[in-house]
Amino acid sequence: MKISFFILSVSIGFVLLSCGSSNTPKPILNSPFENTKWILYNLDGKEFTSENRTYIVFNTIDSKVTGNAACNNFFGKFKKNGSSLTFEPLAATRIACPELEKETAFMKAIQNSASYKISGDKLTLSDINGNVILVFRTL
Repeated sequence: MKISFFILSVSIGFVLLSCGSSNTPKPILNSPFENTKWILYNLDGKEFTSENRTYIVFNTIDSKVTGNAACNNFFGKFKKNGSSLTFEPLAATRIACPELEKETAFMKAIQNSASYKISGDKLTLSDINGNVILVFRTL
């Protein structure tokens, strides 16, 4: 009886030890490019804030892009090849708001995009010279 209790105690101890968490950090996986809501948080090296969330979503099946540019919704087409990313002229709704200046800067920057990089939960768009112009994060 004592031997059975000892074996049971040791077995339970091994089970509990094997259920413990390891201190090994888990690798950060890149967020998917497509169908992810990318929230803008940096424009031309400056923190970007707006009353409405400025975001972009890519649909790679039909190469369409949609989003919000601080005031208005926008939509259009993009071309992606490797790390190259360009946009055809984008269309937008035309609602006036106090943040039109921010929206104009965002729309200009997005049209100047030439490449992209995803690192973890961060999407970075750069211009033709490799300068970072837009940085987005996932929620």
